[in-house]
Amino acid sequence: TYAGYGPYYAGMGLAYDAEIYVQKALDDIGNYIGPLDNGQLITDAFDNRPGLTIHTNSWGDLSSAGLGYNDQDKQFDRRTRKPSASPTADQMLIIVAAGNENSLNSIQSPAKAKNVITVGSTINYMPDAGSLGYIEDADYPSPTPEYPDPPPQPLLNNPTRISYYSSRGWTSDNRIKPDIVAPGEASLSTRSPSEIVVGGKYGLYQPDNRYEWRSGTSMAAPHVAGLAALMIQKNSSYTPDEIKMALRNTAIDLGYNHIDQGYGRINAAAAVQSEIPCIAEFNTYNWSYVVSGNVTIRGTATCRNNFQNWTLEYGSGYEPTNWTLINSSNTSVNDADLTNWDSNAIENGIYTLRLKVSNAGHTSEDRTFLIVTDPNTIISCITINSPGNYNLTQNINDALDAKCINIKSDNVTLDCQGY
Repeated sequence: TYAGYGPYYAGMGLAYDAEIYVQKALDDIGNYIGPLDNGQLITDAFDNRPGLTIHTNSWGDLSSAGLGYNDQDKQFDRRTRKPSASPTADQMLIIVAAGNENSLNSIQSPAKAKNVITVGSTINYMPDAGSLGYIEDADYPSPTPEYPDPPPQPLLNNPTRISYYSSRGWTSDNRIKPDIVAPGEASLSTRSPSEIVVGGKYGLYQPDNRYEWRSGTSMAAPHVAGLAALMIQKNSSYTPDEIKMALRNTAIDLGYNHIDQGYGRINAAAAVQSEIPCIAEFNTYNWSYVVSGNVTIRGTATCRNNFQNWTLEYGSGYEPTNWTLINSSNTSVNDADLTNWDSNAIENGIYTLRLKVSNAGHTSEDRTFLIVTDPNTIISCITINSPGNYNLTQNINDALDAKCINIKSDNVTLDCQGY
């Protein structure tokens, strides 16, 4: 899938009976050579391999890390459930590696897409890797104020830890990403004979060099693709949103915040054995996460089987411990209004919304975030994403309909020139 390593990722699946269709979108040194509309990759895969159900992507646009929801994300979202123009098209499940930027708000496109399954990385359990050719990461970090406790080396014995490099959320529009995490550290799989640097960064498998060691969210994503294939093999009626929900519902909480682990580490046995889950999903496509006054909250709260009820709650901060009920119903909702909520009733601040949908014995949930303010408080910002010298030539509030400047780069000089 990138830098000539296609056979590597193709060799990593858990579902060994699955058929594989390979696409090349980057050249041998990692430059993108695919279609301008990267969503065309999904359409082409479907059109050339009818019946294809899973599309896994171990690549991303580094320049988009930390930025907003963009056209790359939209193209993948548009094809998540309708990969072809045909009204009878089968649905496609899209899985994307989160990225390896080791910082907050660093999810790349197209991993920021709303409908895809975005995968972060955990440490693997490979205690014998060092004796089998694995080279520990020379870029392993020292403690930082942001992450004062990186896991100690050797790395290969604690699958309850998030990999230090795994890109973290939230997205810039306050959505949870990654969705889940999976083993990505010290993964062993088939080796590409066209590899530019023999042995790569992490070494070749000893003694015969037929396999290669690698680490990254690019290795975690194929594990999720293989697990999704197992789920479909067991129940071919699964839809992409149901698979995504089942993976999240059965994930193991590693004790991290959602910013690091999403909903947790995949649990293969529980996911395969899971019944078809209910769908709990906020609709954030036209979402303004900075709100005041009455707020219309939209979403989906449905169950294929035995729907019982849904509840909508809010809690203070990004990781609430207490929840307050906003609304509930025993009638399902499909991409419609859940409530019209008066946010003036609570203090200004950051809040988490939680939607829970239940049937007999099972509950699904989704979360999103709000910044509650009043009309005279900051609502929109101008963002500076690149280093350089900048000058204001007008009042931002009067001419640019903004109330702040958000600097998201080092080495920025801003001269307001009296405005």
